[in-house]
Parts: sequence; structure tokens; C-alpha cells
Amino acid sequence: MALTVAVVLAGADASAQSLSIDDLKAQVDQTVSARGEFEALLSDPDPARAMAAMQLMMASGDPTLMRMAVENGIFSSNPAVRATALKAFLAARPTVSAFLTIGEEFDTSQRNWVNGQAARIGGSVSPDNVAYFSLRVGEYDVEQDCYMNLDPRQGCLFRVNDQVVSFRIFDNWNALTLDESGELLGSATPYANYPGAAVRIPVTF
Repeated sequence: MALTVAVVLAGADASAQSLSIDDLKAQVDQTVSARGEFEALLSDPDPARAMAAMQLMMASGDPTLMRMAVENGIFSSNPAVRATALKAFLAARPTVSAFLTIGEEFDTSQRNWVNGQAARIGGSVSPDNVAYFSLRVGEYDVEQDCYMNLDPRQGCLFRVNDQVVSFRIFDNWNALTLDESGELLGSATPYANYPGAAVRIPVTF
């Protein structure tokens, strides 16, 4: 059942098809009804059914269904459901945005190193010292138990379990947690003995 209502405007062409207000209301009602049915499945009192609905919606390829499933799962009070939602999100191989704040505790040479490494992996650093990376998630590697970076030279990118999310950047693993706003937050150490940089990764398509 499609959630998207496509409305074609006839413009000035008298021969073009028009959409009556009754037709529009019917399609709106159908869309709202469908959304409610999907939300009811995601809120099923049987955790197994709710989990199955979320996983199937994530695997559907429909951006609207996938967004609904992610938003429902990542705000769950159940750590297992949050982890499953995040795994389903990563399994869809999205492009994620990562922001690293390079604080005042970084000296000039450390900042220069981060700038160089950011450029090496396609990132950039803003004038206010926030490093930005657009990272494309690749396939899940069973042997390494991780979601790969689409760039094979970068190796693993994420590992997920019920307690913590591990994020790999600059060849280092860093622990992140999913907060109440639907963002992965934590700290990343760019290099041995360097200060930690605050990390923020929104979980969204």
C-alpha cells in the first residue's frame, strides 16, 4: 500500500486530467489510514511482531516506510529494539553525516594532522573547527562483524550491539551511544595520545 499521494496539476491545458476535491480527500484518507496501519504494526503489543514489522519495513526499499521504521525503533525504550533499528538502518547502506568537533585542547600540529586526514578520506574542516564527513555505508561483513565503509580502503565503519555502537574513523574504534534525539553521540580519538573530539552522527535518511 503506497503512502505517497501523487497529485498532477493540469495547469492551463483544458484537456489535461483534473483531480476533484472528493478524489483528493479519498486519497488523503487512504494515505492516513495506511500510515495508521503501519504505525499500529510497529506498536504491536507482541514484541516479536513489532520487531518483524520494523525489519520488513526497513527491507522494503520504500523511503517513507524505512523512515517510519527507523524513527519508531531508535526512540524505543528497549535497547534491543534500538539496536535492531540501527542495524536495519545501516543494512540499507545509507550515506551518513559525521561531525567531529576539534576543541581548543588540540594544538596547531594536531589540528593540521586532522585537517590532512579529513582531506584524505574526503572530509572537510569548517572555520569553526568542525570536521565533516559524508560516509557511505557498505555491506555487512560477517567475518569481521561490522558494516563496511563503501570505500574498501577504509575497512569497517560500524559495529552494533545492545549496549554500544562502535564507530571507526582515522583507523581507530570509538564508542558511541544513541541519544533521545536520534543521534549517535560520543568522542573519537583521531590519533594516539590526541585529545578526544566530540562526535555527532544523525540517524536519518
